[in-house]
Amino acid sequence: MFHCVGNHDCNVGKEVFLSAVNAEAAYYSASMPRGWRLIVLDTTDLNPRYVSRDAPEFDAAMRFAQDAVDEGREDVVPWGGGIGPVQFDWLRDELNDAAAKRERVIVASHNALHRDAARYQMSAWNSDEVSDLIESSGCVKICLAGHDHPGHYHYRNDVHYVTLEAMLEAAEGETSFAFLDVYEHDAVLTG
Repeated sequence: MFHCVGNHDCNVGKEVFLSAVNAEAAYYSASMPRGWRLIVLDTTDLNPRYVSRDAPEFDAAMRFAQDAVDEGREDVVPWGGGIGPVQFDWLRDELNDAAAKRERVIVASHNALHRDAARYQMSAWNSDEVSDLIESSGCVKICLAGHDHPGHYHYRNDVHYVTLEAMLEAAEGETSFAFLDVYEHDAVLTG
C-alpha cells in the first residue's frame, strides 16, 4: 500500500499523518514489476498552511504564496497546493533515472498535475511547469490524482491524466473504490 498526502490529511499535521500510516516521507518512488516505477508526490509541499515553519520548504512556500497574491492569481486558493522547488528537482532526477532505465512511470498526487485534468482551482498551483516536465521526460504514462471530487480525465503528449472521483461521490448505500491493474504494455483502471 502506498500513501499520498492530501490537504485534509494535513488537518492533523503532515508529520502526524505520515507517522500514522508508517510512511517515511511525503514524496517517494517505488520500483514495480514489469518495468514500471511509481512516483508519489506531495502537492501540499507548496502551501504554507501545510508546511511546518521550521521545514526547509516553508520559505519557498511563503514566497510562492506572496507572489501569487501580488500577481492576483485566483487559482491559488487555501485548499490547494503544488510541488516545491526541492521536490521538483527530485522529480526531475527520478524521471531522468527512469528514462535512462527505460522504465514506464505512474505518478500519483493529490492535486491534478495538469490544469485541464481538474476543474479550475483544483489542479496543482504550478501544474504547467510540472506537466511540462512530466511530458518532456517521455517515460510518464499515467498521472493519478484526487482532490477534485467529481473526477476528470485529460490526455496530452502521451500522458493520461486521471483525476479519480472522491469516495463521497458513491451512490447512497454503495461503496467506492478504484484499482489499477498494471501489465507489461498497458494499465487498466477499474472502479
